[in-house]
Amino acid sequence: YDFSPAEAWLAQFVDEEAAFDGASMMVIDRTRGVLHTHTVGDHTPDMLFLLASVSQIPSVSLLMALADDPALDFDLDTPIENYLPFMGVYPGITTAQLLSNTSGIPGLLAQFSGDYGAHTCQYAAPGQFPNADNLLTCAEAIYQTPLAGTVAPGTQFDYGGSQWQLAGAVAEVVGGDSWNNLFQKSLGEPCGLEVYEFGNMLGDTGAWTGFADSLIGQANPYIEGGAMSDVSDVSTLLQM
Repeated sequence: YDFSPAEAWLAQFVDEEAAFDGASMMVIDRTRGVLHTHTVGDHTPDMLFLLASVSQIPSVSLLMALADDPALDFDLDTPIENYLPFMGVYPGITTAQLLSNTSGIPGLLAQFSGDYGAHTCQYAAPGQFPNADNLLTCAEAIYQTPLAGTVAPGTQFDYGGSQWQLAGAVAEVVGGDSWNNLFQKSLGEPCGLEVYEFGNMLGDTGAWTGFADSLIGQANPYIEGGAMSDVSDVSTLLQM
């Protein structure tokens, strides 16, 4: 394979776009594995990234791994009220619907309506917002606070938002451990990942230095967009 045209395009893009100091690319084939990786500008192969919505891939993978675990009584298509230890105002929603953005809970753009309220805890590390102390306290606040624009589960696609945080809480309850510990046991260790962790940097993006020890919010990880990793480990999970 000759990826030099793609490398040239990426270099030109970084040169022409003032907002970018560098970029990374990876080409993964389902059967052949990692075909190519390349970095330009100030990016390096071991650079750590806040993965934003790429985090949804490992998040879904973790819930699927828990559903496949014969030691756990967990089904993605069973309503989440059968697993969560607190009452809520969203009956009948399944984990599969949470992860496919069809739960009926308003998605990511609902936060701009000015009426997002308690659901804002999904973007906060402990101490930055009420009920952000940990994933379960945040999920309980979300589950017990109806949002305007809510529709019946399975009737509408609405991307992102607090439905993902609820899915994370289901994982912690079913798995009996923290989200990050479950991720390491179910995916990190079996896949040989070196650096892959979930935090919650959105409440203080300036705290991110590019080094793993600056990641905050691990107790209330942002399930939809809080993962941190490098090109190598992201490539590994993409092969999966």
